Amino acid sequence: MDGDRQVYDADSHGMKVLSTMAGNIPGQLLGTAPKASYWLLRSEQAATEYIIEEHNWVVAAEFADSVGADIINSSLGYSDFDDASTSHTYTDLDGNTTIITRAADIAASKGILVVTSAGNEGFSQWKYISAPADADSILSIGAIMQDGRRAYFSSYGPTSDQRIKPDICAIGLPSIVSGTDGSVSTSSGTSFSSPTMAGLVACLWQAHPELTNMQVIDIIKRSSSQFSAPDTSLGYGIPDIYAAHIYLKSSGAIDTQKSGSLRVFPNPFKNELHVEFLSQQIGIPYNMRIEMFDLKGRKMIDDFQPEVKNNYKITTYEQFNDLSSGLYLLRLTANNIVLQQKVVKF
Repeated sequence: MDGDRQVYDADSHGMKVLSTMAGNIPGQLLGTAPKASYWLLRSEQAATEYIIEEHNWVVAAEFADSVGADIINSSLGYSDFDDASTSHTYTDLDGNTTIITRAADIAASKGILVVTSAGNEGFSQWKYISAPADADSILSIGAIMQDGRRAYFSSYGPTSDQRIKPDICAIGLPSIVSGTDGSVSTSSGTSFSSPTMAGLVACLWQAHPELTNMQVIDIIKRSSSQFSAPDTSLGYGIPDIYAAHIYLKSSGAIDTQKSGSLRVFPNPFKNELHVEFLSQQIGIPYNMRIEMFDLKGRKMIDDFQPEVKNNYKITTYEQFNDLSSGLYLLRLTANNIVLQQKVVKF
């Protein structure tokens, strides 16, 4: 912004944002990714709000890409500018119009996982998310209170083309932060729910580096509390990052064979689930085990069927009324064949 390398002297906001990820003050503050490596890039003019800042963001994202950044946290959003003629309308929030939104999606296409604030306009006349939160290939983060309810200021979705936003939510009322003087205090806003989630995303991705950015986004959404019934207030809800890790750890250990096929239907299911297995090893009896796990690794089904002689077998499970809605992993083992499929209970 100013042609120098000093990013701390314009406003304390950036330091507070950084502290939610990188902070480590024993007994007072621990960020969500204190051992990650960070580049600090400033694209904002603190005293004014002009559309040039979106162009600045593009340059910052290009720099982040050039130095190999895996994740961009963006604790900002644009709707109204000091020059009203350049302000965005709700119609502009379609994922394809504003400069910063298009740049965020381009960053995602390069493999960067972009995490951004949904916005703090939920209590204002505007009320909706702001750019780049409308981008379709990033994570837009709303804010919740400690009891899991939406923070009053957290911006609503959907996008103008009716996609679910925010994507997910994290704590933002209040957040524990550190200022430029090293003091610890509280602050509130999606500016802090976003980096809180960005740090958690970094931890999950480091544990599973084989995933793409879009696969990480998908599993985080699937681990969230409202995955089966998202709304325009909390999106897909509050993620369970540990549950996502357990799920990935379990599924990643499976060596899928090519000597059989698995079909599970209906998917999503409600009260009845059919598991269809076709073995290509005709005439060879097999011991078959069907297991289903939730995202915490708990076993919902454990069905062992010895000495199955037919190469085609269909098994029906009923009475899932008491099973919580969400994502499950179904695993079928038949001798040396291991197959799996994700299933959704609604």
